[in-house]
Amino acid sequence: MNASIAIALLTKLKLIFETDASGEKQDSKFLSFQNGHFSTSKELFYFIQPDKYGIDATETATRRYEFASLFNFIAETDDLITPTPELLQDVYSRVLGAAIPANSHRTAEEEIQYKQAIEYLNKETEVDGVVTTPLTTYEQYEQLHKVALSEYKTRKLEATFAEGIGADVVKEKWLLDEPTLNNNITKALLAWETKGLKEEVEKWLALFNKLAGASPVKTLSDLQSDYTLFSKMYGADQGGAEFSYLPTLFNPSNFFDDGVPWQTLTLDKMEVASLYEKAPAKLREIFELDDSEPGIQHIEFEYAVVSIVREWFPFKEFFNQRFWKLPEGQPMISDGNGGGLIPAFPEKMIFTRNVTIRYERPVSAQPGNAGKLTAEIFRKLEPKMKMKVETKAGRIMERRIKPGAFRTERIHIPDAAAEAKATDAMPAISRKFSASLFKAADFRKFADIHVKPKPPEPPPTPAAPVIIEEKFPSMELLAFICRKMPLCPNPDPALTWT
Repeated sequence: MNASIAIALLTKLKLIFETDASGEKQDSKFLSFQNGHFSTSKELFYFIQPDKYGIDATETATRRYEFASLFNFIAETDDLITPTPELLQDVYSRVLGAAIPANSHRTAEEEIQYKQAIEYLNKETEVDGVVTTPLTTYEQYEQLHKVALSEYKTRKLEATFAEGIGADVVKEKWLLDEPTLNNNITKALLAWETKGLKEEVEKWLALFNKLAGASPVKTLSDLQSDYTLFSKMYGADQGGAEFSYLPTLFNPSNFFDDGVPWQTLTLDKMEVASLYEKAPAKLREIFELDDSEPGIQHIEFEYAVVSIVREWFPFKEFFNQRFWKLPEGQPMISDGNGGGLIPAFPEKMIFTRNVTIRYERPVSAQPGNAGKLTAEIFRKLEPKMKMKVETKAGRIMERRIKPGAFRTERIHIPDAAAEAKATDAMPAISRKFSASLFKAADFRKFADIHVKPKPPEPPPTPAAPVIIEEKFPSMELLAFICRKMPLCPNPDPALTWT
């Protein structure tokens, strides 16, 4: 895959996942592509239902630890995911201990309402053998609405950027399918409103958030107690060595099963030029452009968006609130512009599977080595960027993960420059002519003789390009949807502090 194709594909994904329902760019989140250090397989997720997948208590605890260690990192605001040296829970724990709450002003009546909100949101009921809560059900139907919306935006983008041969067919199909796709959004919203109790849950959520900030001392105390309980999760590996971890889950919990349908994304040759022109300059700068590589005819893969669930990390209930501050001289959690202890953190993951790449190459060219989609996309990284990925992110990951704890294989991003150097043909020998040859008498003898030149030989008919199709069925982590941390702390000056 040449660099222009990779840039076009990444741009398409950013247009889908970095925009809101109306297509406007969202400043609060960004798409960051995985750097080759987050190789995952289906087995990593088996801890969610150990009985179903036949793993014992030791293996379950180990995989819970592995998952939490991999995905509870702090991210820089960049197109390629780059973890910072600290883990999310380490910074949160320190901040929680140092935070200074404002004076409380919640009345006795509001205290009752606050407890009622908590009871409603967390009330457990059993549906088809599965225990759920109003908040959980709300989030499930919210996700289904987002899926329908994502499918609409994907198809709209395909039609918008369709050019050249076949573009009319794509545009006509969009016009034909648009009412159905739009209706799917409406149906998903209706299900969210009725089965997910959207209005009622949001009313209690708003009340909870409002009243939580009205009693900062109690709220902060509750958060500290919750974190202490969460941090007591521990397990032991096969060797009996104990480890602790903060429980971290994912949703949907069965996304990795082969029978669960995923959405499909395609990229055709005619879309590439338009998408490349719309690519952010920063994204183009991380690749080495080389037009001599095979041209993509078609890319197709299934994808799933998976939320990372951290009940111990109250982003909305704490970091987004203004009822607390830090002591003078403490570093900022975030300056809102990519600086601070937590510039951003991964909120969701994008997985791919059943990848099909169809490309053309000249008969004389050799087919490329089949690899994973991420390795294929980032094969043409600009050397300095590749070095940054391999050194900075790689060393951080090595320090974070216990040796031998992970059984997932790392993706190796081949060094395209080294490969090209190794496979280059011998250079053609250039013939040098001496000026003295043209002064020789024998040369001058032909000056006045008219020699009828031979008719030029017709150029050889170029061989038709060979169409190659590569398929990669295995599940793979492609990117993270990261949440930018807003200005934090951002204490309300109207509150009183002691």
